[in-house]
Amino acid sequence: MTLKQLVSHACTFALLAAPLAACSSDTPTGTLIVPFEIGAGIECSLKNVVEVKVSLFDMPFDGDLATEVDTATVPCSEGKARFDNLPVDRYYIIAEGKDDTGTTVVDNGANLDTDLGEVLAGKETTATAVNMTSTPAQLWVRFAINKNDFPAMCSQITIANFNVTAYKNEGGDPLLSTSIACDAVPDPDDSYHHIADATRELDGSVFDYIRIQPLDAMGNMTGTDLKYPLAAVPGPGRTVKLTFSAECTADKCDLACKGGACTPD
Repeated sequence: MTLKQLVSHACTFALLAAPLAACSSDTPTGTLIVPFEIGAGIECSLKNVVEVKVSLFDMPFDGDLATEVDTATVPCSEGKARFDNLPVDRYYIIAEGKDDTGTTVVDNGANLDTDLGEVLAGKETTATAVNMTSTPAQLWVRFAINKNDFPAMCSQITIANFNVTAYKNEGGDPLLSTSIACDAVPDPDDSYHHIADATRELDGSVFDYIRIQPLDAMGNMTGTDLKYPLAAVPGPGRTVKLTFSAECTADKCDLACKGGACTPD
């Protein structure tokens, strides 16, 4: 008798005292419906959203990374995504509304810890509607350092940190501020420093001005700062990339747009 036959016979006898599930190697599955909306339930067209990508992630043990289990992309007008044959479990839900360029302009990033779905065996369940709001813009900066017109290192100049502030209302009101150490290592993939925005403060619909200040180790200005008005607000989910230079002497560093253009790309 083969191993397969032995297992089959064992399950046949076990059925006399236990349910079928005890002998089945199949994982119980169910269906999950994930409804989604934008803000106060506004029309997709008002945010230029054409499609929504809904992704489900498992809920790992503490310290482990969540793993994507399934994903579906549907027209925004459908208002929901359907997932069939999901293993019984609870899942984190991520929803991303994309415009016709593929840019994520709305998402549920503000509610990731509470947007959950539960799958029950043999049943169709519906999660609480996932609410998406405008994604923040992103600000990336990079810089070159020169001393007496020659490339230099941070240890050779007076700058210890660059204070970077994004504004709205033409520089009147700050949105986000952070400090970048002169010798901080940029992202290896693109050579920019990506400004962190965990609280989603950088509203792309009003972000219109950037100020960068050169600070010494005591936090004092050590030269001329850079004030850069954007030609237009970037909009939700867009990335503003700014490149500048620090032109230094023995006792100060003036910040400038090298060649007159701070945002070449």
